[in-house]
Amino acid sequence: IMSPAVLVITDSRGTVALTHGNRLSWRQRDWSKLWFIKQALAGLRVTVEKLRMPNGQVMLGSVEPIRELGWTASVWRSRQEVLGPVRRQAAMCALFVLVLTGLTIGAALLLGNRLARPVLDLAETARKLGQGDLGARADISTRDEVEFLGDSFNQMASTLQQRTSQLN
Repeated sequence: IMSPAVLVITDSRGTVALTHGNRLSWRQRDWSKLWFIKQALAGLRVTVEKLRMPNGQVMLGSVEPIRELGWTASVWRSRQEVLGPVRRQAAMCALFVLVLTGLTIGAALLLGNRLARPVLDLAETARKLGQGDLGARADISTRDEVEFLGDSFNQMASTLQQRTSQLN
């Protein structure tokens, strides 16, 4: 549960006229020298991404001019409270991407091995035939074009073996 936001209203001199959600001492009520108050008093909307409070807490805020009065209104919230859920969501997304990437790489390796293995077996059989082992045959059962190629290769090897034995 988030803590309530801090609302600060400053008058035309930059002195805090009203606060809600945080107590300021009298010494902390002069905001006239703060850059974001100067800009808001000049009529500009200001977003403050980091404001370190005297207690060390880092705040995120927005300062709006109240043009009719020449005052400013600002809303402040702990930066950690605001950005914490965003950081957690980013970490979850990164974890999801990492897991998905791992699964994709694993699937690619399995699929690549499944596709490459019969071709490598066929190449090994061709190497054996080339070295004179006319009994070498490719044992490929992939139920696709590679199996058809292996069967054709085996048929060629059988024909080569028969013709060679007829010559001897």
